[in-house]
Amino acid sequence: MTRLWVEASWLTEKPGDDSWDDHGFGHETREQRRDRYVQKVQDIHGVGRDTALNALKAVSAHLDPVGAGFASQPRHSENVDPTLPKHLLDQEIWARAPIADVDLRHPVHATQGWLKRDQMFHNLFHPGKKPPYDDNLTGHPDVDPDHYRDEDDDAYWDSDHGDHPAFIRQTDGSHILLDGHHRVATDMLMGRPTTRGRVLDIRHLGKEGRFRVAAGVVGPQATAGIGPVIR
Repeated sequence: MTRLWVEASWLTEKPGDDSWDDHGFGHETREQRRDRYVQKVQDIHGVGRDTALNALKAVSAHLDPVGAGFASQPRHSENVDPTLPKHLLDQEIWARAPIADVDLRHPVHATQGWLKRDQMFHNLFHPGKKPPYDDNLTGHPDVDPDHYRDEDDDAYWDSDHGDHPAFIRQTDGSHILLDGHHRVATDMLMGRPTTRGRVLDIRHLGKEGRFRVAAGVVGPQATAGIGPVIR
């Protein structure tokens, strides 16, 4: 069954198509559905029509981090950057990191080369809410995810996601994003100048390991040590 809310076809399907009534759209025309979804994003995020429509079109077209506004992403789009030291993904480290506004007008470098379309739609239509337990409903604009959750789902989500995106601030004012790519990408698409995140400054980290950003790629110079400097 075509998932019209996450397909580019939501701009082209019309009443009478086989999958239209399967999703309960009834006599809603293609234009009415488009306008309703665009208006919903406008109302939720406080943005103009062009911003909302362009965001929905971009996400429908399989957006990647650079396309969303990141300065760079790993070479292999299907992978998280394999050079990242595992301890930098430890939630206990980030739970103690201060929360600050990150300026999205300065470069932000992604450490994963992909964005899940369903999760991006979820953030556009249901920001601040955890996704539903059923992946087939994730990102559905007409389904409240709070109606499809239980304690086990919440525990799984909390164990795998930080409460805020996790950034390393570099000396030039740019940032490396380690966690929260979908949330930050959503803020970029909405044209927000800043986003909230947990931020560690490279000056407060050890110098045993170093990373560099070159040619659009986050790559290692050395992987030894705890708390590597990222440049």
